[in-house]
Amino acid sequence: MLFGNTLQLLVGFLFVTSINANSDTERIAKFNRNMNRPWIIKDAIGNPVCPGSHQNEIVYKKNLTKKLGAIKLLSNVGKNSEGVYTFPPGVDYEINGEKVPGDSLVVKLVHMDSDYDSCEAEILHRIGSLRDHGKLWKEANFGSDAEDSPSSSPSGSNSGSDSGSDSVEWLDYGVLVMNKAKGKSLSQYEWWKQLSEPQKKELVEKTLVDIKNKVYDFLKTQQLLYADLNLDNILVETETDSVHGIHSFKEAHLVDFGFPGIFTVRKIPEPEEFDSWFYEQFNFYSADLRKAQNWREFSGTQLVADSESSGAGKRLSNLNHDAGTGGTGQAKKQRQRRRGKLRMIED
Repeated sequence: MLFGNTLQLLVGFLFVTSINANSDTERIAKFNRNMNRPWIIKDAIGNPVCPGSHQNEIVYKKNLTKKLGAIKLLSNVGKNSEGVYTFPPGVDYEINGEKVPGDSLVVKLVHMDSDYDSCEAEILHRIGSLRDHGKLWKEANFGSDAEDSPSSSPSGSNSGSDSGSDSVEWLDYGVLVMNKAKGKSLSQYEWWKQLSEPQKKELVEKTLVDIKNKVYDFLKTQQLLYADLNLDNILVETETDSVHGIHSFKEAHLVDFGFPGIFTVRKIPEPEEFDSWFYEQFNFYSADLRKAQNWREFSGTQLVADSESSGAGKRLSNLNHDAGTGGTGQAKKQRQRRRGKLRMIED
C-alpha cells in the first residue's frame, strides 16, 4: 500500500513537472516569435543592434575612481552590471565644474564583458539622462551589503590585504552617472501588499498605458525599441492622500537602458501592431505576477473592459477603504464636469 501511494505521488509530480516544462517552453517560444517581428533588427546571432557598440575603450576611458569613493549600493539586481549605486545624503558630484546634488543622481557599474555595453551610454545620452561616464577600479564581487561603500584601490592596480596572507582582486568597471528617475517599482512600496487584487490590477493597468505611450514615443523619436518590460524596470510615481490612506497613479518611468533590452527597427510599426507586440512582451515578463494574482494576460482592449467591469477607475486605498468608497473633492468635480458635458450633449 505504501509503495502504491509513493508511486502515485511520483507519477503526479512528474505529470505536474511535465506540464510546467511544456508551459515554459511554449512561453519562451511565444516570446521568441514576438521578438522576431520583421520590423525589429537583430544581428546574425540574435543580439540587439544598438548605437554606440564596440566603443567600450573610448566610453569607459576616464578614471572616476576617486570621485566615486563615497557611493552606496542601492540595488545589486542586474545580469550585466555590478549594481546601481547612489550617493550618501549631502554629498555633491562635480560635473564640468558644477556641483550637482548627489541625491539627484544614480551610478551604474557595468561589467564591460560585452561589446554592446557601450550602447547604454549612447542611449542615455540621446534621452538626456547621462551626466558622466568613465571607469572605476573596485574590489571584485563587492556589493552584498547596501550599507557598505565600495573599496577603491588608490593606485588603481591589484593589491593585497593588510596581513599579506590573502590577495584581493581589483577589477575595472564601466561607470554611468545618470539622472535619478522618480518613483519606485510597485513591489517596493510598503502599501503594495495591502492592496486588494482589483486595486493592484488597476495600478498595473494604468502603469501599462503610460509606459506603452512612452515606449512608442521613444520608438518614433529615437528609432529604438525598449524591450525589457520587467516591472522592476518600471518606476511608478503615486500621489498619496495621507488622511484617507489613498494612493493614486501619477506617472511611470523606465530605467535600465542597457544590453540586451534595446533594439533598433527597420520601420515604425503601426499603433495596432505595436500594441500587440507591447502586451505580448509584458505578458512574458509578468508571468509570475499574473499567476500569483490569478490574472489573465493583458491586452489593450482588455484594459477598457476590465475598467468598466471591476471598477478599475476608482481610487486606490491601502487601508480599510473599499476601492469604490469615498472620493476626493477633485474626483467629485471631475464627475460633475462629466455630467455637465452629458447634459450639454442631450440639450
